[in-house]
Amino acid sequence: MLPPAPPRIEPRAVAPMPPPGMSVSSLLKAFDWEQLVGVRLFSAVAGIALVLAAIFFLRYSLDRGWLAPAVRVAIGIVVATTLLVLCELRAAHRYRVTANALDAAAIAILFSTFFAAHSLWDLIPSTLTFALLALVTVLAVLLSIRHDSIFIAVLGLVGGFATPALLSTGENRPIPLFVYLLLLNVGLAWVAVRKKWPVLTILTLVLTTAYQWGWVVTFLSSSDLTLGMGIFLVFSVTSFIALTLGRANRGDAMDLSLERSGLAASAMPLAFSVFLAAVPRYGVQTGMLFGFLLLVVIGLSAVAAARRDDRLHAIGATATVLVFAIWLATSYTTSGFRVVTAFTVVFASFYALAPLAADRMRRPFSWLGARVVYSAPVLLFVFPVIVRIEPAAASPLVPFAALFVVLALIAWRALATKESGLYFVAAFFAVAAEASWSATHLVVDRLGAAVILYAAFALFYLGVPLAWRRKWKEMSPRWGGGALLIASLTLLLFLAAGPQAAASLWGLAMLLAIVDAGLFIESAAGAMPLLSAVGAVLSWIVLAVWWNNAAAAVGVLPSLLVLVGLTLITLGGHAWAHAMSARADAPVAPIAPPLSFRHGLYLALGGQFFLLFVAQNPQWAAPPWPLFGALAVMTLATTAASLNVVMPELHAGGVIAAAVVVFSFSGASPGTWAVTSLAAALILLTRVRQLSPFAISVGAVAALLVAEFSIINAAHAGGASLLAPSIAAHVMNLSVILALVWQRRWPHVAQATVLPAWLAA
Repeated sequence: MLPPAPPRIEPRAVAPMPPPGMSVSSLLKAFDWEQLVGVRLFSAVAGIALVLAAIFFLRYSLDRGWLAPAVRVAIGIVVATTLLVLCELRAAHRYRVTANALDAAAIAILFSTFFAAHSLWDLIPSTLTFALLALVTVLAVLLSIRHDSIFIAVLGLVGGFATPALLSTGENRPIPLFVYLLLLNVGLAWVAVRKKWPVLTILTLVLTTAYQWGWVVTFLSSSDLTLGMGIFLVFSVTSFIALTLGRANRGDAMDLSLERSGLAASAMPLAFSVFLAAVPRYGVQTGMLFGFLLLVVIGLSAVAAARRDDRLHAIGATATVLVFAIWLATSYTTSGFRVVTAFTVVFASFYALAPLAADRMRRPFSWLGARVVYSAPVLLFVFPVIVRIEPAAASPLVPFAALFVVLALIAWRALATKESGLYFVAAFFAVAAEASWSATHLVVDRLGAAVILYAAFALFYLGVPLAWRRKWKEMSPRWGGGALLIASLTLLLFLAAGPQAAASLWGLAMLLAIVDAGLFIESAAGAMPLLSAVGAVLSWIVLAVWWNNAAAAVGVLPSLLVLVGLTLITLGGHAWAHAMSARADAPVAPIAPPLSFRHGLYLALGGQFFLLFVAQNPQWAAPPWPLFGALAVMTLATTAASLNVVMPELHAGGVIAAAVVVFSFSGASPGTWAVTSLAAALILLTRVRQLSPFAISVGAVAALLVAEFSIINAAHAGGASLLAPSIAAHVMNLSVILALVWQRRWPHVAQATVLPAWLAA
């Protein structure tokens, strides 16, 4: 006997595409509104109403105590099974839309019944509940595939996700809840991939996220942190896999939606990390928080490299910086000092080395991924904040050793990739950390540590540009290295202005020498005389602050030694930089630049300005040998520098400045020393022969005119005992002046010499 022939199902007629010129009103008339409203819409309403009726019946019967829990479970199973059987009968094939809606309602009823049997009434154990829910999920999957009905899948999804919320008792039972949701996610993801229904994946992601954050806001406690982290990780991985598979089987129209959903799924654990960092009772568990964050960002970066989607890597880096910033602002505790320092090193190293790892995997990052490397130096903002707020950071070994390691690593990566911006950003935060520590913790007891700290970082700032020029010629911007050294000079104000200033003299002098030497090297290499000029001015400011604060306590001789040393460095550095620039620029420019290294030599005259104040202080100027010794060395050095660069104006300025110092001393000290100093100045003038006669004459006349007033002061202070020497000095001075005036044909200067002669008389 032959089996009966299967029922013949007529294919549904497909409405032809309207012609291009068809109007909107014609399209509306041609649309099958009866099929949409009369069949599909009301079938959907009926299915949803049936699910809600079943769920509310279970809840209402529970509240009223009408039926025993076992009876309620039996009713739910019987109703759902009956619906499934009826919808598979041959007669139901004629009403496929309605049958699909009832199938979906049956699936939702089974979900709610088994969930309530375990979570509300404890009728079945966890293992059996898991198995039953898995079975229902499989059933929903098979039905939606069998009938090719997204409607069954969507209604099953809605019913499945609505069940925990509608049957909730307010108790915290996260494991059954999220195991149940995980089953829903897996089943619906498989259907979405198999049938190419990405809307299922997107809806699943949205509803799962709502449950996750609802549980976090309502029930999360410190003891549940590991559970919460596990939940966010598991669901993020599940959603990401589903979206990845869905994208592989997508239609191009859904590509953008799936990409955005994938990014959102990946960002959920990062958002959870930000939330934990913002809440102090969770953020106090520092190791757990940053360990979880590290696990997430490593995973995202690996996936980004594998899929060549740099946005995941960028999202992880952005979240990392945000978590550190929020945690420092709201959740920092002293107990987390060493932990967060270690994690800062780890995260910064990870982002600095991530592009290298991607290249080794032959999955190099594109432009966006390559820019993410800047999160490594940006993370160093943690160090200025920590050394400011953490008492234990008073000992600089831990924070600055860690900072130095990361700074060296970033400098290496910058040098290897020719990304000088990496180094400059990192160095900026390093200088900020030094300043923050100095402002907060620098006292006399930590002076040695401070000097070592400043010297180590200053040498590093000096060495990196040298290494860069050896490999890549010059950094960009070329003034960047010099700017860091100027910032290091600014840090020395903490040594000069603090209570430890008296004890910091030699350390301060050493640091001034190191940083100024670096500035001269940088300015000469980049042909930037303004850089060395700014450094020289700032060096004098640092010394002036120290002088006002501690010179009296230290004494005149050590103070003058440092003063002479800084003068010699300023003269020698600018003369050397001028020689280097002249060697580099062989062809002479037709128009001289507005500022050159030769002009910077004038800044060395700041040393004589200091001596002027020393000469006016009788306690410092007597005996005058330290003062005159310093003045002689400075004047001779100025003359030597002027000879080296062929700059007679510098010699004239040095001699005039020396004469002014002598004049100032003669008014505050006994006259014998003024006459002696005058003789030394005249001897110095007669020794300069390589300069232009005009410059010699100007300097000599100006110096001797000032010397005339010095002799007057000396004679007034010494009285009759100095009458004969002062007359001889006047005669010699005036003779030299008149000879120079006659030689240069300056009659107006000859008339001016009458005034000091008349005053002397």
